[in-house]
Amino acid sequence: MKVLLANANPEERQREIRALTRSIKSCAVTQVATGAEAISALEGDAFQIAFIDAELPDADIANLLRMIRFGRSTMPIVLIGGPDQKDSATALLDTDGVEFLIKGPRYLESMPETAKSLIHAGRGGHDTHP
Repeated sequence: MKVLLANANPEERQREIRALTRSIKSCAVTQVATGAEAISALEGDAFQIAFIDAELPDADIANLLRMIRFGRSTMPIVLIGGPDQKDSATALLDTDGVEFLIKGPRYLESMPETAKSLIHAGRGGHDTHP
């Protein structure tokens, strides 16, 4: 499974990578810290799923999601953010194939199952809770 992980916080990013690779043996994670790096990575490789932190410092998330979606209409995208960000992300969730994963106490445990279920289903939905 090829995963794109965009998170500006290096400690969080390493925890997320560990959560994915410990539970999914065939998981190859490409990690980036900015929206620009995410777009660049997508231009150079094919991913099965993208996990995008809602607080990337250089990115307008709505524009970033549109750019990611362009040309990759079936790749699931999981937007990760705090409970307070879910309401502001609701319009973004209307974009086909975008899920919202609440960054709560158990979100790391739910990342691998979220990835597997979305890839198996062939597309994303609207709301995933840890």
